[in-house]
Amino acid sequence: MVTPVLFRALPNDYMRTKLIIQTLKDTSEVAEVIILGNSRGMNGVNGYMLEKELSDHPKVYNLTSTGQQLSESALYYTMIPTEVKTVIQCIDIDLLSKPIDIKTSNSVALHMYRYEMDNKTEEIVPLKKTLDKPFFIYNYEARNCLFAGLSYFLRKMLDDDDPDVFALDLRYPSSHKSLRNDIIYKQEIEEKNKNNMFALYTILPEWKKLIDTSYIYFKQRNIRYCLLIMPYNPDIISSTNEEKEYALSLFKKQFNDIFLIDCFNLLRPEDFYDAIHPNNSGAEKITDMVIKSF
Repeated sequence: MVTPVLFRALPNDYMRTKLIIQTLKDTSEVAEVIILGNSRGMNGVNGYMLEKELSDHPKVYNLTSTGQQLSESALYYTMIPTEVKTVIQCIDIDLLSKPIDIKTSNSVALHMYRYEMDNKTEEIVPLKKTLDKPFFIYNYEARNCLFAGLSYFLRKMLDDDDPDVFALDLRYPSSHKSLRNDIIYKQEIEEKNKNNMFALYTILPEWKKLIDTSYIYFKQRNIRYCLLIMPYNPDIISSTNEEKEYALSLFKKQFNDIFLIDCFNLLRPEDFYDAIHPNNSGAEKITDMVIKSF
């Protein structure tokens, strides 16, 4: 019984899950635009800039979080208030060729922060078995929560690009003050170039169904559903230009009825902090593309 108490009380890399759940449940403060997605969306979409530059100056909540793939984002869809006008879903198109899943650490956070899946969500996202494990399994997986809390305080003191400092920011939870970490960038680019993400690219039927069902669900609620195609770093050359363009064109063809914001080829290498995360200049370009698309 101690582990859940410590997990909820101490900061950790997934505490934005708690913030997302609390924010969506708080009907006293409702945004008109909500952004969902993983850490690339955290660093890539500036809610402050959207609020300032969009003509109607809507309230914007960036509810992205670490490791929040589309499968996890969709778990929040039915929690989105009726006052919301637009949902921007950040998406990495290469993930659609892999089976639908959710990381263990993310499912633990959802459990510990008391997320509950409703019947409609069960129809949209085929993850009930993944999220309905025995209590002791979640306790076991969360056993390092005390160490995670200690790591948080150490990073806060020692790391200028500490991600947790921005964990409670509802507009632009970017973790990167600097434009580039050269050591990490080089290491990650070398690692990424060992794996071709777009070889024989396909979109699995379960992803197709999830996205189409989500689009219909929001359309019925008069909420605009936008898929923001996140940028791919040109320095990752394990895939040919032809392979990448084929993947992009297939994605657009599969979801041509949905409002797409194409940022796939938008950024240059200097717009990335590391191999995959945009820096501030990259975020400005992505956010500007969203503004122009709207």
